[in-house]
Amino acid sequence: MIRFIFIFLSLLCLTNAGQDLHAYVEENLPRQGHVRQIDRNGQKYWIKMADPSKGWLSCFGKKIGSWFAPDVVLIPTVDCGADLLTTEADRLKECEKKQGNCSRLILQDKNWLLLSDVGANLETVVRYTPIDQRSALIIKGLQAINTLHQKGIVQGRASLKDLTQTSSGDIYFIDLAENPERSMSFEEACARDYINYFMTALPFIPEEYEQEFTQEYWAQIPQTVIPVINRTLDKVSWLGTIANWIDAFSGRDIRKFARAYRVLNTQRNLSR
Repeated sequence: MIRFIFIFLSLLCLTNAGQDLHAYVEENLPRQGHVRQIDRNGQKYWIKMADPSKGWLSCFGKKIGSWFAPDVVLIPTVDCGADLLTTEADRLKECEKKQGNCSRLILQDKNWLLLSDVGANLETVVRYTPIDQRSALIIKGLQAINTLHQKGIVQGRASLKDLTQTSSGDIYFIDLAENPERSMSFEEACARDYINYFMTALPFIPEEYEQEFTQEYWAQIPQTVIPVINRTLDKVSWLGTIANWIDAFSGRDIRKFARAYRVLNTQRNLSR
């Protein structure tokens, strides 16, 4: 009987604590942007709401983009607007179940998610890391992606800004709002992670280090995924050629794509 009373009181305390935290989140929702960090009783969290820039117009743009994507790996995911919150909540639960290094879902509401804080944004960390040490840190993030994949989970579109580093140096994953496995196989979704992570990381590597960096990067990619990446590179070869032609006159994104395609394509040809 005493044990039953103890369990009942414990559950009651947890329920009240959850209600208090829910009310605290409601009082501190983001006023600018769609994410906000909060600190309650010395514990840090992130509140995330639906990104207004990814509403119906973004969804329409994704549909158009899917028509022209030269390979399924590059097809935009189907989730848009508030659906992204539902997708992310489900994927965070899956990641926790499979013991992946992802931010944990603390509370879920119709309009927001409360997530655990898992360290500093890796893009920011890399930006303030000495140039000759950046490659090792980025490769460490790549190895964390490999570990995540081994657990049967993909990030969705892995990039430096979607990885974090804790104070102890562990790498974690945030922003799992996209589920590419609805449109492609697991191996193709893995290839999507590797390609996107490379494109977001390469701008932080000076040209004099790019060959050594890319060689090590390519060596870390599992052999089961290499054929998918080769297929994708072959299918975007014409885009890579055009991007290189107009590189000097183009914007930042086209220049980033042109360089990434050139460097990655050169390395895969050397590895054959």
